[in-house]
Amino acid sequence: MKVHLIKSPEYEVENYKKVVNLLKSTPGPIQFKSTTYEFDKTAFLFLQYDLTDFHPFNYTSNTEKIKFEPKRGNPLSWEELFKLCDYYRESFGLPDEDFVILLTKRKNSLNWFSAFESTVKRNIFVHTAEWKYYTDFDKLECEYPVAHQVAENIFQTLMEVDIKNVPNKHAHYPSICCINDVCPDKLEVIHKLKSGGICETCIEEIKSKISNYEVSRQLKLILNKVRDRFDELVFETIQPEWSKLTISDNYVNFVSYKKSFKLTDLKLALYVFYLVEAPEEGVTLEQLKKDANKQKLIKIYQDLAPNYSEEKCMGVITDLLTKDNAFSENKSALNRTIRESLGDDLISSQYIISGDKGDAYKVHIANRNLVNIIY
Repeated sequence: MKVHLIKSPEYEVENYKKVVNLLKSTPGPIQFKSTTYEFDKTAFLFLQYDLTDFHPFNYTSNTEKIKFEPKRGNPLSWEELFKLCDYYRESFGLPDEDFVILLTKRKNSLNWFSAFESTVKRNIFVHTAEWKYYTDFDKLECEYPVAHQVAENIFQTLMEVDIKNVPNKHAHYPSICCINDVCPDKLEVIHKLKSGGICETCIEEIKSKISNYEVSRQLKLILNKVRDRFDELVFETIQPEWSKLTISDNYVNFVSYKKSFKLTDLKLALYVFYLVEAPEEGVTLEQLKKDANKQKLIKIYQDLAPNYSEEKCMGVITDLLTKDNAFSENKSALNRTIRESLGDDLISSQYIISGDKGDAYKVHIANRNLVNIIY
């Protein structure tokens, strides 16, 4: 099955590519096809006016969808959008079984998020703008709700859902957190975006109408990606308060957590370097061996071990950086001590020296303002 993703001229190429890449990231029998084709505005009258905050449609509220009137047929604004799909289909000789999906920032007279033309004409439009208004996460990337609408409309087309005489068995109102919820109040769309759900009745219809299980599975996995992104954003907003650190007499004290542990001079020197001297992007072991960084580490070690001679301090640090596994063993022991002391994986992950072998190592909350060192 091929799905051709096209766009109207005002939709940004960058955002179009993000939607395409998200859809293509889910493997399966559906082939999502992108294009660099651009419609000639002079060939379509309705494309000749520039988009502004003003639009000619008389909505009571921007959050309310207007009910489809079957007797009146498709409104002109829908026909204009589907006309672009037809034009592209005819221009490139696409077969009837292929989907053509138009991504557009142009509003339509019924104020719908999206719609498919019919079960025979596999044309779909998706309104790509204003999604920030209908989702409760400012950080939600624009491609996720658009990808959801693409998968939803393909499902509905293949299921032969009657979206023009609603509600019905497979077009629900009130909402039940199913992809086929009608959502006359557009703010309700958040529930099906977050759930990625399909009700039992619609699942049975999918089994009846879509013979290729892998097609259904691929579409559901796209819905799941949108759902999972919401979950990720929820946990990204749950950030614990990071504690200030006081380092004195070889003890590292986490003031807010009332936790502390003692380190050897060498492990503490390594930790202090990554806390206050390493740049934000971190420092690799090879970079740490360079003279400037090595001298900073030696100076820290001298401050922590004032009874050692300069030659002794240089020798200890040289061994740390050059002897087999010395660096990794000290770093691992240090991190183990931090994890055992703090317990919470989310919190401790911010304080350990993290990084893979060969990559830059860093402490994620490295910030001088959080660290008070008393030698």
